Amino acid sequence: MSLTAVDVHGFGGGFTLGVVQAGFELVGKMSRVAGFGVYNTLANRHLLGDKWESIAAPPEQWEVVDADVVFGNPPCSGFSTLSRKDFRGTSSSINDYMWELIRYAGRVKPQVVVWESVQQTFKQGLELMRQLHDELEAISGLQYTLTHVLHNNLSHGGVSMRKRYFWVASRVPFGVDYGRVTRSGEFADLDYLPTLGDMLRDLEPLGLTMIRQPYRGTRVAQRLEVDPATGEVLHLPGEVRVTGASLWTEREAHDGTGFVDGHDTYHSKTLDRTKELLDLSEVPWEQGENMSTVLRRYYQKNGFLPKSWSYMTSKVDDKTGERVTLPKYERLVETDFAMGHSQPFRWFADRPANVITGGAVHNVVHPHLDRLITHREAARIQGFPDDWVIWPQRHAPDMGPGWGKGVPVQAGRWIARWVRAALEGEPGPLVGVPLSQYNRKLGDHYGPRDREFVVNTTFAFRKLTESVES
Repeated sequence: MSLTAVDVHGFGGGFTLGVVQAGFELVGKMSRVAGFGVYNTLANRHLLGDKWESIAAPPEQWEVVDADVVFGNPPCSGFSTLSRKDFRGTSSSINDYMWELIRYAGRVKPQVVVWESVQQTFKQGLELMRQLHDELEAISGLQYTLTHVLHNNLSHGGVSMRKRYFWVASRVPFGVDYGRVTRSGEFADLDYLPTLGDMLRDLEPLGLTMIRQPYRGTRVAQRLEVDPATGEVLHLPGEVRVTGASLWTEREAHDGTGFVDGHDTYHSKTLDRTKELLDLSEVPWEQGENMSTVLRRYYQKNGFLPKSWSYMTSKVDDKTGERVTLPKYERLVETDFAMGHSQPFRWFADRPANVITGGAVHNVVHPHLDRLITHREAARIQGFPDDWVIWPQRHAPDMGPGWGKGVPVQAGRWIARWVRAALEGEPGPLVGVPLSQYNRKLGDHYGPRDREFVVNTTFAFRKLTESVES
């Protein structure tokens, strides 16, 4: 059974790859402009197929493509806690992307529509989610059952603790199950929880370069085949294996060639200041610490800050109301080193990865090495395999932020495989419960609604940790 899918506002490309790995044929990609997500997918047609066209234009110019599924991940910043309070909410202008996806889906009339956002979109924006459901039915003239799927990338084979939400509208019975989905699109138990250190280990010995380079410590695994004519066992060269690679990396990253590209940092003033701090051995930067903490410690020890913090900045004088200029180090001391949420932070090696955001290659400090993470490491955290090439789009202006603007491959593959199962008449056993049964307070506030269910697999990974501990 050949099943087709159209990507709408897919951005980073992780969801796109996950859908293809789940067994769908990509037949179109729609977006407003040709940004990093478009370049990223166009450069990787070898993994996504060649039966699709990318249309970067206003939504009214998007060609209606016949497809079984419309999917995407419109910006989540209208409900993200990282956004300004005055920007968030159901009326945020950024939510126009959600409306565009739904209105296009209404024209396509697919069997299933699925898109991803933060869990606050469900908890705080349920009224909007229902309005989108109504809009889909009004434009298409068809009935869809709406399922709110709360999930976690870690629960379904990914490397990051990333709690998110899938909005799923389906014309066929739909359900999911726990566990993960393999790269070949098969269902499998969740049998292993990777850590950030697991995922990074085989990249650590490599040089920093965007060009394709071989892994260190590789070996060629033998492949045994029987000659059908003679019955002789033939010892043939097989895939290249990387010595010391983790199970997750072998399953999800390596492609058997022994090569990888895109392993370089994003060059910026933030990188320079981060490296300067990391090079100061008298003030170690421990895992779990942000730049504010390290700068404060350095100042308490020395009474001054490193020279890169002497550049000029400005503030509004509390007494006169006038804007004045002063060195950055004075401003930091004055505010007790307040630097906000978006600042370099050294992640833990022995824990799952955190959420990759748009500032990842600027702000995630490698747990062992004295640098920020590379583009390849950011891609790995988002679940991209090493044959997802980075070099061709290295000059894309939004490449750095682009890694955080997408769905991890594993989470996208998991939901897409259950969409495929539904289309094949074999939906998963977790079909959801009515809103009032899932959350009485939420149900009382919004009231009952036909054809609406909630499924929650956010903490499914705990089943594995409990079995390991016991």
